[in-house]
Amino acid sequence: PPTPTPPTPTPPTPTPPTPTPTPGPTPTPTPTPTPTPTPTPTPTPTPTPTPTPASIFQFDQASYTVNEGGVATINVLRTGGTGAASINYATVDDSASAAGTAPDYTVAAGALNFAPGQNSASFTVTALSDLILESPETVDLVLSGGTVGSNPSILTINDVPPTPTPETCPSPISIPMPVLEPGPIAFLENSGDDLLFGTSGQDSINGGRGNDTVFGLNGADSLFGSDGDDRIFGNPGNDTIDGAAGDDVVFGGKDNDFIVGRDGDDRLRGDRANDTVTGDNGNDVLFGGKGLDLLFGGEGNDTISGDLAQDTLIGGAGSDLFLLGQNGAVADVASADLIADFQVGIDSIGLSGDLTAANLRLETVDCSTVIRLADSGQVLAVVHLVKPEELLGNFVTANITLI
Repeated sequence: PPTPTPPTPTPPTPTPPTPTPTPGPTPTPTPTPTPTPTPTPTPTPTPTPTPTPASIFQFDQASYTVNEGGVATINVLRTGGTGAASINYATVDDSASAAGTAPDYTVAAGALNFAPGQNSASFTVTALSDLILESPETVDLVLSGGTVGSNPSILTINDVPPTPTPETCPSPISIPMPVLEPGPIAFLENSGDDLLFGTSGQDSINGGRGNDTVFGLNGADSLFGSDGDDRIFGNPGNDTIDGAAGDDVVFGGKDNDFIVGRDGDDRLRGDRANDTVTGDNGNDVLFGGKGLDLLFGGEGNDTISGDLAQDTLIGGAGSDLFLLGQNGAVADVASADLIADFQVGIDSIGLSGDLTAANLRLETVDCSTVIRLADSGQVLAVVHLVKPEELLGNFVTANITLI
């Protein structure tokens, strides 16, 4: 066989190599623009508040003075603060009082309001008039309700004597001194220091000379001491008693007695009921006691006390002392003792016990002075046709033992 001819191999068509692409330059990305940041506003700083200084309040002076019947203006100053502010004020009793029947001033209390920028304000205190004899009195002034400075203050009220008011006055009281007519004497002792007693009936006794002691007992007796320093006691009954010469002690006792001391420095007491007592000559002490008594000092420097009830006191000649005490105080003028003939600059008003002129209030009624107790308003006496200002300086302390 023929030898096969091998086929001529067809060479493979070479595959051209895929060219490796040459990378182009990587494009630079366009940067995203950074947004412009919104600027943060700078905060406005909160201002630190300026502290407001506290207002300090105080009086502009340490003391003020006003007369009775006047008005005192009290100034208060503010320092430190300038804004609106207020402070409370008040008056407080010291020796002066806003209470009672005769107050010295009217209470002042409230608030002072200061506007912004205002540095001072004021309030007023009214001082009241009265007829009391008194020394200067003081009122404390007080601030509160805020910052108070170091200046406390007081208000001094000065006493002002009342101005007399002209008026039509009543006529002076004219009461003649009674005259004791001696009656018949049934029982007479002529000399010696006698002790004599009457009976239960109507006796007539004369002690005669000497220092006698005479008791009338019951009945309407007529008792006569005669010469000497006698002690005579009328006891019950409407007695008539004449001390005559000497320094006598006479005690009328019950009922309506008529007593005359005559010569000498006598001590005479009407006691109870409506008595008429006359000192006559000498420096006598007369004491009315209970009842509506009529007391005549007569000649000499006499001491006269009506004591209880509605008595009439007449000093007569001499420098007489009209004695007043709290036990004789009554509710109204009509029931008070009447001093009928007070002589200004000669006679005196005697105050007994703890009574002083500072305890009194003087008022004018129908040209006369009504003497009252300042605390209670009770009446001690009426001084006829004498003004309060005329009585100033005529009060004295007098504690006298009567009978």
